[in-house]
Amino acid sequence: MSITGNIQANGNWLEIKDGVALGEAQDQVPSTVANAIQAFTAGTGSGQINGVYRIPYTIASAATQNLTISSALTDELGGTFGFAEIKGLLIKNLSSSLASVLFSIADSVSTKDEFAATIPPGASSAPLMSPTAYTIIVAQNDVLEFINQAGGDANIEVYIWGVKV
Repeated sequence: MSITGNIQANGNWLEIKDGVALGEAQDQVPSTVANAIQAFTAGTGSGQINGVYRIPYTIASAATQNLTISSALTDELGGTFGFAEIKGLLIKNLSSSLASVLFSIADSVSTKDEFAATIPPGASSAPLMSPTAYTIIVAQNDVLEFINQAGGDANIEVYIWGVKV
């Protein structure tokens, strides 16, 4: 399989001035748009990927689920692989209930707090996109850790792109 293409993330938000109550007229408050596009080609070097993974999960209320990313992932064709490097990551919380999901990259040594985020229902994590990589250390059992913070089952989708082991 050969992979080429672009990963694109778009953000659009409205800034509300301090001291203005919701519902009151806004004084020319601009909308802000941010676009991030990362191009990738096939391979294992900088700006290259050779593996993509997508999986839907249901995480029970107040439960924790770990996804080992260094091995035992199954692609759409039934092949198994692991990631040596992650160059992109996106988590979508498809739940409409009160189920917020705390996401982090963790290992047997520590939680990687710089990758931790809470994803409320109906939202997505800010995408991690890098032409270089976050290196997966098999000996430390790197996992994506998902903690459902209660309120009902959480339905999520996980998208990972990077370099396979």
